[in-house]
Amino acid sequence: MKDIVSELIKRLKDAERDLQRRVPLFQKNGIISYVGQEAWDKLNPQTRAALTSLAYNYGSIQNLGALREAIRSGDHNAIANAVASYSGHNGGINAGRRMEEAAMI
Repeated sequence: MKDIVSELIKRLKDAERDLQRRVPLFQKNGIISYVGQEAWDKLNPQTRAALTSLAYNYGSIQNLGALREAIRSGDHNAIANAVASYSGHNGGINAGRRMEEAAMI
């Protein structure tokens, strides 16, 4: 049992390390490349987290024009409204997730 627990702990630490490595790369390719570093740098950590969640779910924000414009504007209300506006996508399957992301902003 002890070997199983230590292996699980090792795998968890490996997964956390991998996530810490991949998130900035994903943000760069999936978000920043579409809105610019300057716009991204102006966002608070909660907004960045919400946008990372949404972009990860979509693969990127490439096809989310209203959101890209809102991010570039720096208006957090506009960003939250854009995120919330996507709650009906895919039959609303992620409506709760979109509203949580919007609330984070």
